[in-house]
Amino acid sequence: MYFSYVPFFGQTLKVDSLLKEIKPQLQDTTKLRIYRELAAVYASVDQEKKYYYAVKYKAIAKRLKVDSLVVEAYIDMGGSHAIRSMMDSAFYYFSRAHKSAEDIGYKRGMARSMINMGYVYEKIDQVEQAIEKYKEALALCNKINYTKGINQCYINIGGIYHELREYKMALTYFQLANKSYNKTGFESGIAASLYSMATVSVELKEIENAKKYFEESLKIRKKIGNLSGIALATWGLARIDIIEGKYKEALPKLEMALKLNIELKNTFNETAVLVSFSRAYIGLKKTIKKPKNTQQELIITVS
Repeated sequence: MYFSYVPFFGQTLKVDSLLKEIKPQLQDTTKLRIYRELAAVYASVDQEKKYYYAVKYKAIAKRLKVDSLVVEAYIDMGGSHAIRSMMDSAFYYFSRAHKSAEDIGYKRGMARSMINMGYVYEKIDQVEQAIEKYKEALALCNKINYTKGINQCYINIGGIYHELREYKMALTYFQLANKSYNKTGFESGIAASLYSMATVSVELKEIENAKKYFEESLKIRKKIGNLSGIALATWGLARIDIIEGKYKEALPKLEMALKLNIELKNTFNETAVLVSFSRAYIGLKKTIKKPKNTQQELIITVS
């Protein structure tokens, strides 16, 4: 039940529909809309194509002097590299986004780029810089009442507390984000916060809560067709299986999570899934009962 590809086909249909709109004589404003929508659709299924269309819509936005969309394109380009664990390139594009946003006074763009810069710092283990950048972004998000940015800061700050093993504090931040996302009905955010709540619940040994959160997150991720989210939640459920000693049940989930991460070129998560594979196989090996002594062994013992 966990491995349906229906959402992916849904994204494919959306892509096909947008591609059919592209005609040789289209006005730049129409091309800008289509390319930006294609970058958004590809964000969850193909990072190279997301980058390709972000570059295309940035060029048109620059030509039309739609400066805020130049900023958004830089953020999309950085995000494409971040998902592929290419953090140097990601930070370059996020920095370009922040400088461009600052130059035109585009505060939401400044906030978004700072959040993403904090994410890069976090992934390269520069925790102090990450916290500083997230707090700077959170202050700006609150100032401009940017709810989505506030929630993302909650998630990311909670993630750092998670890494620092301050699990109850982390859960508090994740719950704040989940509550806020539910008020706005933002499904992607709801799914992300549920996943984060699940991972902390595992550490707090609240296994039933963790399983429930992973399942709810997976259900939403499949509905919206987010392959990276499907991979994460599926991996989470496999981890629950391993904790409960259900090693055989974990293996097909791990296979699916690995396959999706390879398709997405997410080497960071791919490595994490491989570690879980090793734990599942070790656990499975330990549960294989040793055969009883054969008649030959008994004879040798007696003699």
